[in-house]
Amino acid sequence: MSTVKEIAIIGAGPFGLAAAAHLRAAGMETVVVGSAMAFWKGNMPRGMLLRSPWRGSHIADPDRKLTLDHFASSSAQSPVERIPIATFIRYGEWFQSHVIPDLDTRRVVRVEHCASGFRLLPEDGEPILARRVVVAKAGKLPIA
Repeated sequence: MSTVKEIAIIGAGPFGLAAAAHLRAAGMETVVVGSAMAFWKGNMPRGMLLRSPWRGSHIADPDRKLTLDHFASSSAQSPVERIPIATFIRYGEWFQSHVIPDLDTRRVVRVEHCASGFRLLPEDGEPILARRVVVAKAGKLPIA
């Protein structure tokens, strides 16, 4: 059986990535489950531009070392006022590779309460046990 993690984050979009960055920086044992930027990849129209400007689209990290500006300088991307969705997705994937290189890409289909806290049941594989759960994903998630 799995060991009990302190915190499990379901979802690896901007909010899940930011939560993981802050929790890990604070020394919290954190597992993140989901595909990086999955909602953005699967639900945003091609060619879409973000409404928020460059300065308002950074994914939060405690040291401010993973901003869009750092991404741009590392990828020869020029800052633009309206960010193409493809650029923002690449930024999210870049952020994830720095903060959560151990991302568990399985999809959680159910969360159950158990003696140690919560049991996350992925589509396949061994359940994940966690004392606390952060749900940072769009869509329905069965919770028992």
